[in-house]
Amino acid sequence: MENRLYPMRELLAELLIEMGQAAPALASTGPRSRKTQSLSRLVRRAKAAQAGGDRRMAADYFAKLVALSKNADTVRPELAGAKAYLAQL
Repeated sequence: MENRLYPMRELLAELLIEMGQAAPALASTGPRSRKTQSLSRLVRRAKAAQAGGDRRMAADYFAKLVALSKNADTVRPELAGAKAYLAQL
């Protein structure tokens, strides 16, 4: 049963990332073709791609995260990390 506040797939992805299992983590976040992207979902997918060594996919998700947050009035650690990752490419 899905938790409306925090989807179970995202919790599973976070756990798998912490365990060093990037490929299953990326697969557990759901289909890539979702039309709406949440901040937390983009962060998890980017971290999973980064942990799995897929620099292109990680950069794509980090870029989407930065674009989604372009009008943010606060600095979130996830956004700072995304900008730092993109700056080193």
